[in-house]
Amino acid sequence: MKITLDMSISNLLDSFDREFGITLGIYKGAKKSNNIKLFEIADPRKNQKASIVIDKDTSVETLEAMFRDKFGIRVQVKDRDGNTVSQSSTLGGIRKLSKDYIDEDERHKKISLVDDDDEDANEEDNKETKKELNKNTKKNTEKKKIKLIF
Repeated sequence: MKITLDMSISNLLDSFDREFGITLGIYKGAKKSNNIKLFEIADPRKNQKASIVIDKDTSVETLEAMFRDKFGIRVQVKDRDGNTVSQSSTLGGIRKLSKDYIDEDERHKKISLVDDDDEDANEEDNKETKKELNKNTKKNTEKKKIKLIF
């Protein structure tokens, strides 16, 4: 993902959410900034043509340092619940820790395919089991009746 100073903050936040499942707290000084362009809060002494390129393997610490060093902007990486995350975490790793995230491999593990032939066989097994239970219930009922008579 490439980040440039001409991006709006709202566009940047949407991109982060889609790509990494995280959010950024973006601050100018100690004040939180929202619906403005990055260049409006960037340090004017920094290169206005600078860009940052990140991916899922970028650490939180590296990302925050890149924003500070290249743009002069203070950011804080947060999970979807708004909690700050470990500096050593990677952007992709945070998504995997998220409650809402299901890895593609895990998604396939949770889906079980059933063969129609097996389903028919299972229905037959279930019918047989029910018949056995009914027979046992009838036998137990007859035994109780016999005990009551004597």
